[in-house]
Amino acid sequence: MTTPPTSVPAFSVVIPTHNRANRIGATLRSVLAQTCGDFELLVMDDGSTDETERIVSSFEDPRIVYEWAGPTGGPAGPRNRGMSRAKAPWICLLDSDDLWEPVKLERLQSMIAEHPEADVFCHHEWMENRMTGSREVLHHGPAEDGMYRRMLLEGNRLSPSATTMRKAFLDAHGLAFDPGFVIVEDFDLWLRMAENGARFHFIEETLGTYVLDDGGISTDHRRYIAQLLNLYRRHAFEVQEFEPDRRKLWRMLRTGAKFDRLTLALARHDWLGALPHIASCFASSPAAFLAKLTTRLRPESPRLATEH
Repeated sequence: MTTPPTSVPAFSVVIPTHNRANRIGATLRSVLAQTCGDFELLVMDDGSTDETERIVSSFEDPRIVYEWAGPTGGPAGPRNRGMSRAKAPWICLLDSDDLWEPVKLERLQSMIAEHPEADVFCHHEWMENRMTGSREVLHHGPAEDGMYRRMLLEGNRLSPSATTMRKAFLDAHGLAFDPGFVIVEDFDLWLRMAENGARFHFIEETLGTYVLDDGGISTDHRRYIAQLLNLYRRHAFEVQEFEPDRRKLWRMLRTGAKFDRLTLALARHDWLGALPHIASCFASSPAAFLAKLTTRLRPESPRLATEH
């Protein structure tokens, strides 16, 4: 593939992929159609055995860099490879089956100029469920004081394909995706960025499409809940410092994960399956259950990717 220009671009777009030859072409076209063309496009292949390389190579654009490496089992590894190669001051994440609106980078450039203090930007997305044919807007955010505590207690507020991060902030704090997590590796990174003082800005525009189908790992509900519990356990006992009673916090977070099981059952219209989750949540921590219920009922409350 052609060598990319040596000048420093404004954005490094990092796309992890694994056997998505049937989708990655549309994803690449949505980046190459940007009204702001000042970017490099780093396609990090996580051991694909399909026609992914041939599809990427068919785009004869010097801004594209393609790199294949053995499979790691999740997006953390290839994202980290791309981020380590990034030349730009801003890293934009994009999964290999998601899409951007043509003005995404142009609007992002304007927001960076207007909010020079921010370290992380995130916008709203269309959520296109190809299993049901539905399409709705996913509202991300909001940014609040005590962002680490709020996200840990209330849930993820960002989405990878809608998120852009300041590379200097990641480098200064030695931050990257943790390959030990799958499905929730993004939530873990947002939490650690917030815990290290990152400043978040949410763009009140819908500038991308998050595609949900039966080929992605985000549809594995049981694995998602198991990984979420692992994340909560680590942050409760090893990372957070706002709650000295770590076991109390762990009980609250564990109730939150049980609530997510309930939410997933309701999203699938599994009314009978939801009943034991309601009982389990209430028995675990009535206060935490009611707080989670109140938070989730807010119109602006973020929803689980696996919930759609």
